[in-house]
Amino acid sequence: MGRLTLAAVRAGDPEAFRSAALAWAALAAALDAASEHMATGRARVGAAGQGTALAVAADRVGTEVRAVGGAVGPARRIAQALLRHADALAALQRHLDAVLATARSTGLTVDLVSGTVTAAGPAGVAPWRATVDAVRDELAEILAQARRLDAATAVAVGCSPPDQRASEPDQWAAGDASRLDRATVQRQADRAPADVAAWWRSLSPHQREWALRDHPDLIGHLDGIPAVDRDRANRTHLDHLVAQAAAPAGLRAVRDQLAATPEAYLLLIDGSGDGRVAVALGAPDHARHTALFVPGVGTDLLDIHGELARTATLRRVADQTTVAHGDVSVVYWLGYDPPDSLLDGWREGPSRDGGAALTRFADGLRASHVGGPSHVTALGHSYGSTVVAEGARAGGLRVDDIVVVGSPGLHSDHARELNLDPRHVWVGRSATDEIRFVPGPIHGREPADPGFGANRFVTDTSGHSGYWRPDSDSLLNQAYIVTGQYDRVTLVHGERPA
Repeated sequence: MGRLTLAAVRAGDPEAFRSAALAWAALAAALDAASEHMATGRARVGAAGQGTALAVAADRVGTEVRAVGGAVGPARRIAQALLRHADALAALQRHLDAVLATARSTGLTVDLVSGTVTAAGPAGVAPWRATVDAVRDELAEILAQARRLDAATAVAVGCSPPDQRASEPDQWAAGDASRLDRATVQRQADRAPADVAAWWRSLSPHQREWALRDHPDLIGHLDGIPAVDRDRANRTHLDHLVAQAAAPAGLRAVRDQLAATPEAYLLLIDGSGDGRVAVALGAPDHARHTALFVPGVGTDLLDIHGELARTATLRRVADQTTVAHGDVSVVYWLGYDPPDSLLDGWREGPSRDGGAALTRFADGLRASHVGGPSHVTALGHSYGSTVVAEGARAGGLRVDDIVVVGSPGLHSDHARELNLDPRHVWVGRSATDEIRFVPGPIHGREPADPGFGANRFVTDTSGHSGYWRPDSDSLLNQAYIVTGQYDRVTLVHGERPA
């Protein structure tokens, strides 16, 4: 079989992979049900009486129960791998179509089989040379990503699960010499996300597969790892955590919500304390627009259903405002430990710690992104706005826009202190939001005031948590900001970016 080409990428059928994934998921469910039915039968055989024949029969049924039950996990993993492949392939195709449209508009011709790019004018003369080089480089990156995806999926589908390594086929023995030890993976946590991304790309498909299987708890926490791989590692780790005795109910809530949420990528899971989780809706590594949604006081893992509902609503509306379908990803990021109640909401420590973690997470998304950079927006609700502000005040939060709604203050006297052009700082405040009763000195000046220097957009919702009400101007204005359509945002006061 020849190597994957751009023509094959464009001709690929994501729906075929989705159909196969659904078939494998159905098989896993059927095997699971059969295993339970057989276990009931084994109990009945064992209770039927005494004697050697019955004992042997019970043992035989037990062997079959273990065999059927042992096939459930691999079937589920194959279903997940095929579904991730479908989502990633669709995103790559959208990116490829966008690059080809750009090439056509500038008079370039692309051969999808060979990958060559030719110009109508003299290719060796500027600006033709620069244009040809830019298109060629972007196509090369798309093809490289597609080949990595193809190899990773092939390995994931073809490998036996971790609990069957003793019986693995001989072709995997060669991978043992390059198998990554735990200490090597642990050291990556101290490196910059860009360096982590480069390290991951330098590994062979077999090395990445071993790392995902041997150390999913570590890989899932590394900012800079591609979303598809990070999702796989974190789902494996989540299954392990839920299987433990006395697993927190929040972890089970996250697992159940993921099972019911399409196009979800689990980018962080941690069951310690009140728990931490990050879920992207839409592929962030391929999105043209990415939003990081940070919740506020009292949020924990058990809130995953309502928080992802808000995330999904924002993503759906933002995606509807753009020409292409599926070019928006919104990440629900609970990567910090919020204060437990409003009485604790005066504390600044959680926002400082959260700001540092958010900064690193955002750098990781930029490092793993394919093609041109995504337009990134940090969106903080309530106390989450102070988390965004602390990341920005420290100067490391690399985002294009900051949006805050229901904010108690941004630890700043003016928008310029957030190290961003004030025209890219946006504030939403409902007239009936209870946050207006928070005393100013606690978290700083009221960001909705004209003197703060930010853009205040129109909100026609009520209360502290209604900013994502369907069909509201509040929701639509956030969608326009997330997609960079600044001229369509309706303002109370301020100055739109050029």
